[in-house]
Amino acid sequence: MRTMILIALFMCPSVFADDIILTGGKKITWKTLTDNGDTYIVEDAEGRRTMILKSSVERIEKAAAPLPPPLTGATFAFDKKAKLVSLNLIPLLDLKKAIVTGQWSFEKGVLVGSSPLADNSRLELPMEAPQEYDLTIDVARKNGVGDFDIGLVGGGHQFIVAFDSSNCTLSGIGLIEGKPLSQHGQGIPGRFFTDEKPKSIVCMVRKENLIVQVDGKDFLSYSGGWDKLSNHQGHDVRSKKVPFLIVWNGSMGITRAIMSYPKPNP
Repeated sequence: MRTMILIALFMCPSVFADDIILTGGKKITWKTLTDNGDTYIVEDAEGRRTMILKSSVERIEKAAAPLPPPLTGATFAFDKKAKLVSLNLIPLLDLKKAIVTGQWSFEKGVLVGSSPLADNSRLELPMEAPQEYDLTIDVARKNGVGDFDIGLVGGGHQFIVAFDSSNCTLSGIGLIEGKPLSQHGQGIPGRFFTDEKPKSIVCMVRKENLIVQVDGKDFLSYSGGWDKLSNHQGHDVRSKKVPFLIVWNGSMGITRAIMSYPKPNP
């Protein structure tokens, strides 16, 4: 192997990697590598530069791209300086206009959705979804073993997040690339509603991502592209722009549906 210390570094395009492996098996760890025709110019972490003949190089091992940090509800929180609008959509409901299918009623201020095994009950919430928003649903199971679904809109695509699907064994996004929750492999196993105590579900929709929190803890995240999400025909509502609720095979009581979003600039 022939190497020499460079006095000057030629101006050539650089790439980044971890190691360069020479034909004899020797490994050189470096910070930058510059292609200079028949040679490579490498610089280590201490700034020392060395020229290596390409003919003496067996392979270059590039560093793997760092994994992006995991999505969390904390990173999704709106800027504290932003002026937020927060509306409880439950008192704004006109059931005659909101009900799509099934049985919905108010019982002492609680919105109750009930559905038999044969069909689901669907209800539109009275507001179009902003581009970015938090939708907080406080809900409790009253009876039954079917699922409770929250319909969302992200990037112009309407879809659901289901809780206690598949006979209370799976929760997650309804359709991903046309595959149902039981098939796309991104579901969360286990029973969601374990008793009649209310759960506080926060769906945090941003320009490119989704985080769902339950009782203040991260529950699921999605960042695979809104165009991969869709709504099953059996979950359709009248408007493609509004959030909605679905109850199947049981009864659910909803006490709050808070829509929060940054106040638009005038």
